[in-house]
Amino acid sequence: MITLKISKEELKNKLEIKDGKDGINGKDGITGMNGLDGKDGIDGNNGINGKDGSSDTSEEIRDKLEELKDDERLDVSAIKGLRDEIDTLKFTLATRKVVYSTNKTRIQEIDLSSSLDGVTKTFSIGTHFGIISVESDSAPFGAFRRTTDYTEVGTNIVFTSAIDASISLATGHSLIVRYLGLGGFGI
Repeated sequence: MITLKISKEELKNKLEIKDGKDGINGKDGITGMNGLDGKDGIDGNNGINGKDGSSDTSEEIRDKLEELKDDERLDVSAIKGLRDEIDTLKFTLATRKVVYSTNKTRIQEIDLSSSLDGVTKTFSIGTHFGIISVESDSAPFGAFRRTTDYTEVGTNIVFTSAIDASISLATGHSLIVRYLGLGGFGI
């Protein structure tokens, strides 16, 4: 065996090494000892069970409600405010009447008589494309005039200062509004 005393730098400079052999794998280091486990925490007290609780998801509850048949089904009174909404819708549908219709628009009529109280001067008539006529059995007897007696503000008809609500819009009188509405819905 020949021993060369040459530094790594000199060796690098003088030799051109193409394919060197792999070195021998070193030994693994000694595994350290496991640390001590921490002490377990103490569980808190369990809370009191809720009254009539359910583990059902909202989807599961919905599905169960949809499976109910006949007299098992929920009543309208089970949903807060639903009766009032239905009554409002019934009133709205009952007071609207189609006078003339095409495919896209139609002349509609709404009877606001039951809304008259001698004070209110603004009434909702819903989405429309213009008021055609406003008729009443009180002064100014017959027809109200646009801009003089009433104006349109959004989906409302608003009576002007020329109209005395205590006389013309008093309880017991009739008030019919004809307007151009959107055709195609079953009123």
